[in-house]
Amino acid sequence: MISSSNPQRQNNSRPLESPLSQVSRSLQLDLTASQPRSLHRSSAASASLRSRQAGQPLYQFESAKPILDRWNASFLNRTASNLTNYSSYDFSRANAVKDLGSQRSGNGIVAQLVARFGRNSPDSAIQKDRFAMQAWTRVQLEAGKFYRLSSRSDDGTRFFFRDAQTGRTLTTLNGDWRDRNTRSPLWNQVVNVAQSGEYDFFVQYYENTGRATVDVKLESFAPAAQIVSSSGLNLRSKPSTLGNTPIKLLATGTTISIERTVQSPDDSRNRDWYQVTTSDGQRGFVAADSSFVQVGTTAAVIDRGTLNNPTNPIDNGGSTGIGAGIVGRKVLLTSSDRISLRADKAVAGTEITTLGLNAPVTILEKVTGGYYLNRFDQWYKVRVMENGQAKEGFIAAFYVDANTSDGRFQTAISASNPFFRPHLNELMNPTYSSTSYKPFIESVTAKYAWLKPSVVAGIGSRESAWGLALSPKGPGGTGDRGHGRGLMQIDDRYHKEFISSGLWSNPQENIRYAIDQVLARNYDHLLRNSNLRGIDLLRGAIAAYNSGLTSVKNAIAQGLDVDHFTTGQDYSWDVLNRAGWFQLNGWN
Repeated sequence: MISSSNPQRQNNSRPLESPLSQVSRSLQLDLTASQPRSLHRSSAASASLRSRQAGQPLYQFESAKPILDRWNASFLNRTASNLTNYSSYDFSRANAVKDLGSQRSGNGIVAQLVARFGRNSPDSAIQKDRFAMQAWTRVQLEAGKFYRLSSRSDDGTRFFFRDAQTGRTLTTLNGDWRDRNTRSPLWNQVVNVAQSGEYDFFVQYYENTGRATVDVKLESFAPAAQIVSSSGLNLRSKPSTLGNTPIKLLATGTTISIERTVQSPDDSRNRDWYQVTTSDGQRGFVAADSSFVQVGTTAAVIDRGTLNNPTNPIDNGGSTGIGAGIVGRKVLLTSSDRISLRADKAVAGTEITTLGLNAPVTILEKVTGGYYLNRFDQWYKVRVMENGQAKEGFIAAFYVDANTSDGRFQTAISASNPFFRPHLNELMNPTYSSTSYKPFIESVTAKYAWLKPSVVAGIGSRESAWGLALSPKGPGGTGDRGHGRGLMQIDDRYHKEFISSGLWSNPQENIRYAIDQVLARNYDHLLRNSNLRGIDLLRGAIAAYNSGLTSVKNAIAQGLDVDHFTTGQDYSWDVLNRAGWFQLNGWN
């Protein structure tokens, strides 16, 4: 695993297509396609870089701060006759709108809203009694996981979830819609999510008379369950009855905690499974059948269902194109950074204009063009509106967040990109090993609902080009000035016992160790000790694979992106970009 010191951070204003070059790496072969990001800079910019203090942050990603838990609220004055008739609420004509800020705190809390108005008005335009409020925030939810929604409010609360991309309402919970106070019994409901992604979480509230308090929490939850099968139930290492021996038999009456629901990748007779933890802390999978397992609570399901291409809410001058997107946070190296819109699909193309963070674009076409960054070659032909005029050109696809509904990672690498083809070939038919690495990767990753085999493929591609960039080539080779060992580049300075065992040169043991002892531990630690969730949590675990947990936690504490201290400042984004490419080539 590559380990690097923190590079000197530098400030400049320029279009971003070529990445940061001041960070040295041991692997610079075109074959690896893993060069750090480098930037074309003017001489004036270079002069300003030299005067910058070492260690001074180059950029601060707003996304690293808890923006997913920022509440916006609208208020309506009501009367005694229409106070609780929520179907008549029209918050598009709100009497007042307020920013309630970010309130999430504590491990496992996804969103939290606490507003204590007391006997006062929430706003000068709102009466003290008989008003309604609708507040919303964006949350990141994970497929299969359970969440508990609770309310201890005064008076009534109800809830609904919308798809963040389409604006479609997915699940409505009537909550505790009655006159009540904070001493009334806690209302709670468990919800389960069918698809990972971002959702808009809405809280509707009404205040009758007296004190006004909103106290709502959405948090991770592991419902208790009991084995009810008369013959007991096998606890397995992966969600399948095929190709694995049970860990142990759980006796009838055994209590377990359910972490999430998962689907088997290969067991068609037993498709649904629970990932569970036993009372003695052992983790595994059991078949999710009500005749085997009795769950102590019923969960409402948040399910996007089968959607057509989502309608993007961004208004871009009435032109539809084939999709919509925005300039994403990967472009934000400094507040003044912008990405170029060019006349041709190449870095050398004439610059038409530049676009900043969150600039909306209408995507007309995705095309293969000239290389940029780490041998990426995908560009979007887009239309943008500037000062009321439409402009068309090409923008590097890596920097655009586009709507996707197929569950794949976005990638800026064309499926036929020749620089990554040797990595895929070495995975499938290794030159320096007797068997394909793919089945083993699929077997190990099956234990983790959050981890796709393509992500491991992306890490191995970035680290060693799956052995092709090592010396000597193959699973017994080393990199990173001799410190990185084997296909997944396990660092001999931090994993001494494993290196001393000699198992690092065995490709299967190297891959297993990288997943179970490094990546999964990173993920679990950040899940327990940070507010990262969803894709940001996965990115954090991947970034820590390169720079270590301390560096990632320091970045979070400073309000920086998780990649801030990684090699090239792009490690997790690059790995997921490669993962998307492997998915285009048949990987899950």
